[in-house]
Amino acid sequence: MAAARDDVGADAFVGALLPLADEEQRAKYQRFFPGDDSFVGVRMAAVFGLAKEFLAMPVDQLEVLLDHDVHEVRVGACAIMGKAATNKRVTEQRHEELYDLYVRRHDRIDTWDLVDLVAYQVAGSWLLDRRRDPLYALAGSDFWPERRTAVVATAAFVRRGEVADTFAISGLLFEDREALVLKGAGWMLRFAGDVDPRALRVFLRRHAAAMPRVMLRTALENFDKPERATYLARHPAI
Repeated sequence: MAAARDDVGADAFVGALLPLADEEQRAKYQRFFPGDDSFVGVRMAAVFGLAKEFLAMPVDQLEVLLDHDVHEVRVGACAIMGKAATNKRVTEQRHEELYDLYVRRHDRIDTWDLVDLVAYQVAGSWLLDRRRDPLYALAGSDFWPERRTAVVATAAFVRRGEVADTFAISGLLFEDREALVLKGAGWMLRFAGDVDPRALRVFLRRHAAAMPRVMLRTALENFDKPERATYLARHPAI
């Protein structure tokens, strides 16, 4: 386990991260994120490893990282938030501060990879034993990363064997036009099906014809070919 640092401020994190940049890695990121010039080329394994040393970073310093122009720095902020929120020693106060920061600064958690780093670790885990209304509100947001958060955060519930919110929120997203939201919902439906295959099949029998194609195809990825074809045949657009 990485040792914690004495200085866990934003400047110390950035100072340790940026020298790890590599031009070859930067070129790889540009292929995965065309048009996004905010990457400098730090490998994700290095970002995540460094994040473990900064788990005690205060939220005001995490916000500084979220406001940084470099994508890997924002990845670092999200990794710290996620790892800190799911740490077995996290206090309720610390977890709440991380959740509040996530919701308040979602404008800087604006790509699918950033959402996936923190949605269930920070938001979903905070709401495990609380009312889940905030996720249903996010499902109606005009900002697509918040809609992806709404469904991906339910992974925390699925991990505990609770799949109802995943199905309910996915149903709210049938009319969504953003592929990254639909893929996120399909991913969570597939995950819910790993935990409760019967519940997923019931959902698909009821809704396959109305589901967006990308959501349906993603949800069916773990099905064998004949059963997958059965559900796809019900979809008028396929």
